[in-house]
Amino acid sequence: GQLTAEGEVAGIRVRSYYGTTGTITISGGTVIANTQTSDGKGICAFDNSAIIISGGVVKANTQATGSQGIYAGNGSTITISGGTVTADTQGESSHGIYIGDGGTINITGGEVTANTQGKSSHGICGGSNSTITISDGTVTAYTEDEDGYGICVGNRGKLEITDGTVIVDT
Repeated sequence: GQLTAEGEVAGIRVRSYYGTTGTITISGGTVIANTQTSDGKGICAFDNSAIIISGGVVKANTQATGSQGIYAGNGSTITISGGTVTADTQGESSHGIYIGDGGTINITGGEVTANTQGKSSHGICGGSNSTITISDGTVTAYTEDEDGYGICVGNRGKLEITDGTVIVDT
């Protein structure tokens, strides 16, 4: 099946409330999430929640300043172990995949592609105290305009690559 979600702030959003943990799990089918507003997010996890992708096709598209295709912030985690994941962003300071303060992304399989177009836009970007781990799969990070990075981390952030294929094109 296919799920297509479009929203002003986020196409698909999960958040933990009152001590509960929110989780989005995608294991098959096709999921398309779109947003076209400033600071919008295609698929996002807030406040210690999780996005787990183990199969299927996931497409997150954003078209505005400061937007992110896939976002995990405030201690949230993204785990990608299979499937095909594509995050496309257009707009200044927009990122394909953004891991906010204290967030984590673990890529252990599948195909992940992050494409950005816009000044100061990054393919995969980690904020302060974030962790980006790539231990298998194929990761392609592409950015087209000035001051953009394929993969970057901020203050006290960590990037760990132990296996897999990583292609960065700027």
